[in-house]
Amino acid sequence: MDFFGRQDRARRTSRWLVLAFAVAVGAVALAVNLIVLLTVAILNAPGPGAFLHVGDWFDAHPATVWLTTLLVVGGIVGSSLWKILQMRAGGRVVARDLGARLVSSESDDPLLHTLRNVVEEMAIAASVPVPSVYILESPAINALAAGYAPAEASLLVTRGALLALDRNELQGVIGHEFSHIVNGDMRLNTRLVGFLYGLFVVSALGRWLGPGIRKKDGKRRNGGLGLAGTALFVVGLAGLFMGRLLQAAVARERERLADASAVQFTRESRGLRNALVKVGSHRIGSRLNHPGIDRVSHMLFASAGYLDFATHPPLRERIRALDPTFQSAEFGRMRYILDAREAACAAEAGGSAVKEEAAPNHHLPLTGALTVAPAVALSLAATVQAVTALVGNPGPEQIEQAATMHRALPADVLMAARDPVAAQSLLLAIALGSRDRTERLAYLQTQLGPDIAAQLQAVLPTAEQLPIDQRLPAVLLLLGTLRQWASDERRQLVTVISGLITRAGAPTVFGYALRKCTVAFLQESVPMPGSTRFLPLRAVRDDLRLVLSIVARCGVGDAFAPVDEAFDAGWVQLELRPATPVSTLVTSFDEGISGTGGAWTGGMDRALARLDRLAYRDKQRVIRAMTAAIAHNGQVNVPEAELLRLFCALLHCPLPALTVRAARDHAPAY
Repeated sequence: MDFFGRQDRARRTSRWLVLAFAVAVGAVALAVNLIVLLTVAILNAPGPGAFLHVGDWFDAHPATVWLTTLLVVGGIVGSSLWKILQMRAGGRVVARDLGARLVSSESDDPLLHTLRNVVEEMAIAASVPVPSVYILESPAINALAAGYAPAEASLLVTRGALLALDRNELQGVIGHEFSHIVNGDMRLNTRLVGFLYGLFVVSALGRWLGPGIRKKDGKRRNGGLGLAGTALFVVGLAGLFMGRLLQAAVARERERLADASAVQFTRESRGLRNALVKVGSHRIGSRLNHPGIDRVSHMLFASAGYLDFATHPPLRERIRALDPTFQSAEFGRMRYILDAREAACAAEAGGSAVKEEAAPNHHLPLTGALTVAPAVALSLAATVQAVTALVGNPGPEQIEQAATMHRALPADVLMAARDPVAAQSLLLAIALGSRDRTERLAYLQTQLGPDIAAQLQAVLPTAEQLPIDQRLPAVLLLLGTLRQWASDERRQLVTVISGLITRAGAPTVFGYALRKCTVAFLQESVPMPGSTRFLPLRAVRDDLRLVLSIVARCGVGDAFAPVDEAFDAGWVQLELRPATPVSTLVTSFDEGISGTGGAWTGGMDRALARLDRLAYRDKQRVIRAMTAAIAHNGQVNVPEAELLRLFCALLHCPLPALTVRAARDHAPAY
């Protein structure tokens, strides 16, 4: 199943989950009404109307029925919404609740250094911002990804996983978690946590009202109220049981898909397969000792709770799906290997991890076009269908290229990605562009104060020397660090970079797309309201004309050459009635758009916002159209490929870096 199919399935599952939750809430509300009926009957006996037939209850006490239903439904739904809103602050909420700590950039622990490098390489390959990385000091082997959107995800890994797994196995586990980040599972998981919390509230209230709880005067509750509390507790447990069944039903399918995606992320199945074998062989396995672990067990790499209702497929089943020849006897042999490895790591303080990290990965090319300075020109070696299939599905070449690119990034970029203040300065320097800076610099000084000029001057040389294919990876690394800032600071940065788009005349298309993409990622990391209603493809026809005209012009290369052939090649992919390109646009990568002044950016803002509201299958057609327009002449250079990646990111369809085949040119101004 491709990225677009997984997104559609996640959305269908989400709708099914909401419906099932509504049924569970209705069942709990009905049961609570029956408890209230019996309680009132007991308290009022032997008065008149004490023991009414159930069918007469509504007629006798309509206000009580409505009030009880309102309180139960409102309490469950309100508690669920509160928990979901709390978790929208980011995956860090889950990580901190479990007692994990943020991996510091200043840490000299080689195991954490390896973990950070693997996560950054995966993020570059997947074209998503680097998640915040947390370490949980537990000897178990486990991990989880949490958050509401890829731009504010957090990734948690246990100390036991770092001690037990080698680099390839760790890549398998991280690839599994990145599948959850890319494929929309995190939002689904967040809703599951909220729904379970709401159903848990009823049982918590019943326990508080139960006969075993002392009142303020020291006496225990008894009589009708105590019995009602006990009944509420039982009903709450029944509701929670239904919630656990929902949790298991949803999670098992997503875990199977994540295992399959992890294999593609990490080139082959042996790394993930061996990681699962080590989980089954480990003296603790994947079990985590935390009172709230069952509510987030569906988020984890492997089953961690004792009451998780099989949120994951059986371990042997997962292993045999990757390796049909697996035999259970391997668990015993692997246990000896694990004991020896953990003993060596403890004795040498992670010395084996240092050796692993220092040695080049045998899967990665030691030389290649991307490691040669100073820029890039690449030809597209795949069809439009193959490029579209790469969306959300980085393959072996993309993983290798991401690792190579990570090693090739300037040291100043990697250092800036460890400090939020330095990350902001370098991000602004990249967004500033390499031409017409005077007005933009003045704007930044007005918004951020006079000191920003000195900070930018220190990092501008680094930003200027970044080849065009390294700009998006650099932005992804920097955004991961800026997630540590408060929401108000990130909102200010969104405002500032948005203002840069319209400063100093008409921007280049690449400059516009890079800044717009940066703003989009920052906005995702700050909770903001937005429409979720899908638009039909025919409703965005004019928006498609504008976007495809600009993409086609960039694909032609010559600022004054006709774009009809490129535009038509793209438009036919949309399966809409024929259209003509917007003829007033004249653009190239080295020139701004003329003919419409700087006003085209406003039209592009509106067009891209509307295209982002398409269903994912319609977005797939849009990406095919843009790819066909750029590749109509059989060649794609790096500026064109990177522009395509940026537009895909704006549609929340991450496209990995395309394979480099030729030598580099000088990067254009932006």
